[in-house]
Amino acid sequence: MVTRQELERAIVAIEERRTVLGAQVVDTAVAALREKLASLLDSSADAYKFLTVLVADLSGFTAMSEVMDAEQVRDMIDAMWQRLDHVIHMWGGAVDKHLGDGVIALFGLSEAEEDAAERAVQAALDMLLELTVLNERIQQLDYGQFGWRLNRYRLQMRVGVNAGPVYWGQVGSRDVNTAVGDAVTIAQQLESLAPVGGTLISESVYRPIQELFEVKPLMPVTVSAQIPPLPVYVVEHEKSAAFGPLVERSDIQTRLIGRDMALMQLQQVVQAALDGGFCQFVTVVGDVGVGKSRLLREFRRLLQMGPEVAVWYGRIQPELTHVPYGLLRDLLAQQFHIRHWQHGHVAHEKLSRGLAVYFSSHEVDDLVRKLGSFLALTDSVTAVSEQDGFAAVAKVLTAVAQNQPTLLVLDDVQHADVGSLACLEYLADVCQDVPLIFAALTRPDLLQSRPNWPQLPWPGETLTLSPLNSIDTRHLLHDLLQDVPNLPLPALDMIVASTQGNALFIKELLTYLTVHEVLEQTDEARRLHSGRLQALAVPTTLRGLYWTRFTQLAEEERAVLQKASVIGPVFWTDALCTLVGKDVASLLPGLEQQGIIRLRHGAYFPDSQEYEFQHDWWQKIAYESMPLSARVRLHRQVVDWLSRQMGELFPRLPLFIARQQALAQAT
Repeated sequence: MVTRQELERAIVAIEERRTVLGAQVVDTAVAALREKLASLLDSSADAYKFLTVLVADLSGFTAMSEVMDAEQVRDMIDAMWQRLDHVIHMWGGAVDKHLGDGVIALFGLSEAEEDAAERAVQAALDMLLELTVLNERIQQLDYGQFGWRLNRYRLQMRVGVNAGPVYWGQVGSRDVNTAVGDAVTIAQQLESLAPVGGTLISESVYRPIQELFEVKPLMPVTVSAQIPPLPVYVVEHEKSAAFGPLVERSDIQTRLIGRDMALMQLQQVVQAALDGGFCQFVTVVGDVGVGKSRLLREFRRLLQMGPEVAVWYGRIQPELTHVPYGLLRDLLAQQFHIRHWQHGHVAHEKLSRGLAVYFSSHEVDDLVRKLGSFLALTDSVTAVSEQDGFAAVAKVLTAVAQNQPTLLVLDDVQHADVGSLACLEYLADVCQDVPLIFAALTRPDLLQSRPNWPQLPWPGETLTLSPLNSIDTRHLLHDLLQDVPNLPLPALDMIVASTQGNALFIKELLTYLTVHEVLEQTDEARRLHSGRLQALAVPTTLRGLYWTRFTQLAEEERAVLQKASVIGPVFWTDALCTLVGKDVASLLPGLEQQGIIRLRHGAYFPDSQEYEFQHDWWQKIAYESMPLSARVRLHRQVVDWLSRQMGELFPRLPLFIARQQALAQAT
């Protein structure tokens, strides 16, 4: 009988011949083998998981021990691994074990973690960067008579990442779970073969991350006599994060419907900048759910096929709408891959590396000092005026656009603070002579509060997205219900009439119909019941739909959402349990499954899971469903909880506390 190891090795062997056999042949063969493997592992499904394994090993401590005493080396090792383990944790990984000067970490232990490979590679790159920064800090330490000798030594790291089936369970007499299997062994071999200061990944990791990272293929390597040589890749750096947050999460991909004219207008704006070499500004206006993000996704696809245009993306983070210049901060943070949980010195290094492409070292130092302080990107405490801050941002964007035509996608601009809006108008004015394109996505709220937006010395474009007409709404419904045979026309008519051409309303209503078994999943396909639809009270507005869904939740679920809404659009399980008065973490996966909240990786508070509301309507409705006195009391409790979280890992804590205090007084 074929064994698990034989099946795993057969899968690896076939995958490594993908370029020779072709994707279709390999996918067919591997699918059959994976089915056999799943059947073989069925009896111990809880023990076997498909995981991404990261193995990292440090070197250099032995040399340092020649000039430092054992206690100093121990303290340095402890501090080092606290930082590196923190990186692993923030990327959603779990430390399996520490072996000597190395670590084995696992990604994908939770259900439905399709991005495990991506997060493992992100963790590897950030661990290497963290080590670089720590090395620089070590060189600045004073170890008395040995200080000059310590400067000769640097800690080094290699990282290997592999993905595959792993036994996750108790081994031998140990009463804790650990990871065992060929996938772990291969990851360890990759680590030993990785270049110093580099990350070596296998084909199984490369495939899901190839669009996200720049990699360099190496000659296939032999990791075992039983396995053919494996293709391997060195990860060089992360690609631009542009449009990443606009990726559609739905399992059903739909066509762009009813937006051909809008798409053509966007193309014309970009072409005008390319032809004339001048700045362009377009504001895309549309109500909640009308399809602004979907339009931008299609625009991205067209840009990838056309002339080379650099794309930067910025969005007001929901928990930071009250932070000055938040939109500009996110624009630079996204481009230079600065995570909100990273220490200021790591952010300093990332910003410096990113700007070094365009400026001299002296200019980089000056810009990092100004931008780091003005936009709160680093630990810099230099006093920077608004005028100097705006000028620094303009200098960066001018250099970027002179190097390559650049599109700035600015999302949810209606939430931007006054300073961010003023800076955008300033930038469009002073950057007139470079091919810099501003695409601001906003709800009508912005134009109501600023009717002359944007105030420019030259005319900008305004592109208004109206609701879909009835014909286009039907086309969208057919795409969303493509697996429903014989769609009943009366049911379609009712949905078209109820949703008023709003794409988000349509999708949320289909979810509502699924909950009420009007849209029913059968063994073969889904079925839409006209009779049940006619008997169901269907809300006539998107807000009404969210409110109806909220009131139909279990009482305990509603209470949890109410408390979470007080914390904010982003909330933490520890804070939530404190407000509720008991452990309610077990309820959150169910609310996530219903599309109300979603888990975020890289929490502000490492010991607490972080969630955000899927849509701001959910938070508003839950918040407004509570009496005023309850909100005030809960805001004060949040302030107390935040005040107990003080520490260097939480650089934005004062901002969160100030926001909660203001809300307690305002309500």
